[in-house]
Amino acid sequence: MKNNPFVGPRPYERGDHANFFGRTRDARDLTALIQAERVVLFYAQSGAGKTSLLNAQVIPALEEKGFNVLPVARVGSDVPPGIDPKSVKNIFVFSALMSLVGQDVAAHQLTQPTLLVFLRQLLGTTDGQLPKDVDGDETLALGGNRHPPILILDQFEEILTTHRDRWQDAQGFFEQLEESLRMMPELGVVLAMREDHVAGLDPYAPLLPRRLRTRFRIEQLGPDEALEAVTKPALNAGCPFDAGVAERLVDDLRQIKVQSPEGAGEMVVLGPYVEPVQLQVVCNRLWEALPEQADHAIQWEEIEQYGNIDRALTDFYESALTQTCQVSKDLTGLALSERRLRHWFSEQLITPMRTRGLALQGKDETAGLPNVAVDVLEKRHLIRADARAGARWYELVHDRLVDPILKSNQAWEIARQTPLRMTAKHWQETKSEALLYRDKALKEALAWAKAHPDEAEPYEQEFLQDSQRLDQVRARTRQITIAVTIGLAIGLVIMVVLAIAAFRGQQVAQQAQATAVAEADIRATAQAQAEVRRLEAEAAQATAVAETKVRATAEAQAVEQRQIAVARQLAAQASRYATEKQTDLALLLSLEANRIAGATWAQGSLLEAVESNRDLITFLRDHTDEVRSVAFSPDGKVLASAGKDTTIILWDVATRQPMGQPLKGHTLDVSSVAFSPDGKLLASASDDNTIIFFMGRGDPPADR
Repeated sequence: MKNNPFVGPRPYERGDHANFFGRTRDARDLTALIQAERVVLFYAQSGAGKTSLLNAQVIPALEEKGFNVLPVARVGSDVPPGIDPKSVKNIFVFSALMSLVGQDVAAHQLTQPTLLVFLRQLLGTTDGQLPKDVDGDETLALGGNRHPPILILDQFEEILTTHRDRWQDAQGFFEQLEESLRMMPELGVVLAMREDHVAGLDPYAPLLPRRLRTRFRIEQLGPDEALEAVTKPALNAGCPFDAGVAERLVDDLRQIKVQSPEGAGEMVVLGPYVEPVQLQVVCNRLWEALPEQADHAIQWEEIEQYGNIDRALTDFYESALTQTCQVSKDLTGLALSERRLRHWFSEQLITPMRTRGLALQGKDETAGLPNVAVDVLEKRHLIRADARAGARWYELVHDRLVDPILKSNQAWEIARQTPLRMTAKHWQETKSEALLYRDKALKEALAWAKAHPDEAEPYEQEFLQDSQRLDQVRARTRQITIAVTIGLAIGLVIMVVLAIAAFRGQQVAQQAQATAVAEADIRATAQAQAEVRRLEAEAAQATAVAETKVRATAEAQAVEQRQIAVARQLAAQASRYATEKQTDLALLLSLEANRIAGATWAQGSLLEAVESNRDLITFLRDHTDEVRSVAFSPDGKVLASAGKDTTIILWDVATRQPMGQPLKGHTLDVSSVAFSPDGKLLASASDDNTIIFFMGRGDPPADR
């Protein structure tokens, strides 16, 4: 829909005042406290909405009461190009002054003034021009205003987390802030920061009025405040939520997981708070996805259809991953893989019980992830920090993110499933050598792993290493077998030659003893020798053929048994995943089992996986042979199917039942059907070289 009143993950700005709701009491109390006190420390959890509350309600309220609220300043900005950092007297003061003047004053003019001098010049003129100082240079004055000034320093934790090479400047900043407060009695100061850094201000508290005891904390949104933040912007935009819809949306965002009292598992309960960033993300994406409302009211069915909450949180998670990978590469020059990020969330921030876990921050990494990436994720409000026992821990901002993250990671993994990954994972569970790759499959897998080192899982690398090892063993075995076979053949030839020589010598001796019958004996002997040689040759050839067949049969049987074993294991796994409703993975495993074995039981596993797919509505089965073509009518109410059984069946899409008897007229396979644009005619084409026109609802043929 148009005119989206929800800002999404960004903070509210001054122009969003009309759509900022849920913080009325906090805005009133904080505004009153700022009016009454010189210095107010305003703090909350990361993502609670401190900046939004200041921009959209507190600052406008202070201005309505006559205060001169200066531009919101920060102390963590970097030194601009062209400015020597050594020329900056105090880096935190310099950063604050740059925020206060914007682009109206050159940065080099801000390197030396103290905070007091700058504020006096900023508030000391009335014509809006920069007057000349005693040296003839422009001063820093931006215009006079005698209303009590308020200086707001947002994200003030930056004084503790940035410019660590100049940490000593923090003491000087507080000294200058104290001087400004002392010399300018009408000046008020608001320090807005994350609560996990509040303790870091303790060393500087004695420098400020009342030792910085005036403090104001806001919680995340309670149920009533969250409901107001959902309903009133929608009402302002002219499309309110229907009765009870916004309440269900808020309750969904409040869900947290806890252990059941009986200890039998976990249960979902409604928590006390709603994460403001999640609320804005979900509502913003819901509004963008909804069609224009003819009835000017949003129903729960429309939220389920167009604004799936899990989908919105999943999109929020995935966009944060994309930005983190890009920013990390820009800052470090090193690529951070999305796989590594997703594994970090699944293994470090989510426990096996599907609850939030904690990751301890180290010097350079947090549980194996570079701190540069962790900082980006925290700024995107996907994780938050918690100071415990002098250490810094990170966790997901809300339990409601656990399931969307796990589902997103699972879908990401399934989309990248390959035969190598599935086989390697199965091998990791069974350690069966029958699963290891060889020959062409091994070469192709090794080439892929070499080309995609960041995508190959550790278990895939281990699988390929073992496949290489076994392939080398097979190669050595083949070489030894060939050598032994050649040796045996040579020995057999030598034995035959010696036997023939002995036989011939005996024949010569007999010829010497029996001269009378020599010729007859010689002829008989020659014939006998020829027959013997023929029989020996045939016997040798038969023996060789038999041995070859025996070896080939044994190898084929071994290969077939290994393939059947693998296929049966994959089919069993597919059946288990189909039972667990993991239909996409079950379908992939069944396809692989059918490809390997192609047996009836493998085809049955494939059919079981297909039929268990939650995305299938039904099967239409009235054809008696292969279906060659289908087509929907333009209004989507009728489906025409054509088959090799020479018939055409019209199906009622709503009831999924045939509309009357099958249409006949062709004598061979019907290869194609199509509706006319107005849906009144149906054309069919057949292998009998004819085209038949039927009326769009199955009336008798109109033309041929």
